[in-house]
Amino acid sequence: MAEPLETSGVCADGTLTCTKHIWQWDLKTGAPMGEAERPLLYYPIRLEGNELFIDFERELAYDYDE
Repeated sequence: MAEPLETSGVCADGTLTCTKHIWQWDLKTGAPMGEAERPLLYYPIRLEGNELFIDFERELAYDYDE
């Protein structure tokens, strides 16, 4: 339904659930669980000591079938 997961997603117990489709993903790996059609896109991160670095070089964008 092309609605952002920040709006329609619920996080609980290491799982992200889309309330529109009831699709689920593992938050550690981004892997789809159950009926989810695609893996989550995510920004590469790295932890150096106590600092977290996030690579925002490109915008994350999903392709939707029209």
